Amino acid sequence: MNDEEDLLQEDIEGESETIHDIGKGIVAGIVATAIAAGLVLLKGWLGAVPQFNPIGMLATFAGSASATTGWVIFAAGGVLVLGVTFALLDARVEATTGVGETARGILFGVLVWLVFMLVFMPVYGAGAFGLMLGTGVPVITAVAAIIYGVVLGAVYGAMHPETVMT
Repeated sequence: MNDEEDLLQEDIEGESETIHDIGKGIVAGIVATAIAAGLVLLKGWLGAVPQFNPIGMLATFAGSASATTGWVIFAAGGVLVLGVTFALLDARVEATTGVGETARGILFGVLVWLVFMLVFMPVYGAGAFGLMLGTGVPVITAVAAIIYGVVLGAVYGAMHPETVMT
């Protein structure tokens, strides 16, 4: 191979690795979002923090009264936005942190929770950390975000995202 072929091969392998990692992030996002959806349903069935309805909030935020809209946003956000974001970030921090994907998933879950508590909740009108909806909101959402992060990171790591199939 000459130098031009080597550069072309590196570009192809780099693109393949990124696409591969994104695919793994989507799969991990599906599993983690399914678990998170189960937690949302469990919260409703148990009647825990009844004034906090994350699916209703997402629908309202989108200008809809439909729970279906809320679930679509929940699923798309958990799978596409968060799953892909985790994959792209994980590829960047792997060499610098030395910790596994599960630990990075926990950190990612905490960061997502903080953004949700400090940006989404106030914009929605629930105040920082959703405290206008009750003191249980930050606790229940933190637990759910950490569980989401654990599952996301563990599933992602189990798929060996660093290994590129060519």
